[in-house]
Amino acid sequence: WYQRRVHGKQWYQRRVHGKQWYQRRVHGYAPKDAEAYLARGKASMHFADDDHDKLDAALRDFEKATQLEPNNRKHRKSLQDAKFQIKKKKRRDYYKILGLGQKGKFASARDIKKAFRKCGKTWHPDRTTDVEEKKEYEKKFQMCAEANDILGDPEKKKRYDAGHDVLGEQQGGRQNHQHGGPFFNMGGRYFRFN
Repeated sequence: WYQRRVHGKQWYQRRVHGKQWYQRRVHGYAPKDAEAYLARGKASMHFADDDHDKLDAALRDFEKATQLEPNNRKHRKSLQDAKFQIKKKKRRDYYKILGLGQKGKFASARDIKKAFRKCGKTWHPDRTTDVEEKKEYEKKFQMCAEANDILGDPEKKKRYDAGHDVLGEQQGGRQNHQHGGPFFNMGGRYFRFN
């Protein structure tokens, strides 16, 4: 027990020391150094957890580094990776909604179905008669159903676990192109049937 406590304290000290090291590294550079912004952005992302303001500040640092050196592939790649990671951190955690936070992406289909039933029973709108509570229950029940829709389908679950915004893609992430109709675009000229 004592060793685990000491180990936990040492881990915390290393984390705090790491944050201080990044801050010293950033403040030691000239203010127009792209590497400094890159280092500060990485530090901010590492220590932001779920704080959206810190994540946005980290993204601004990556963008500033890319603006200072627009031809540097490393900075452009870091910006692209940061955007993906921030988008991933800001999305809804369907495992947490269903109460599967500890199992996470290792939850089986049976666990997901069981958790959805429990969530559905808990937050079903018919369980309350109060109008205010009913709205809250409906919202939470819809979130449970949404989580089950994503995690219940193996293909969607795989995409969700990879970090993609599956719900956004379903609701119109792809643009609809209209084909056919009375007008056709033929090399810049329009053709119309009479």
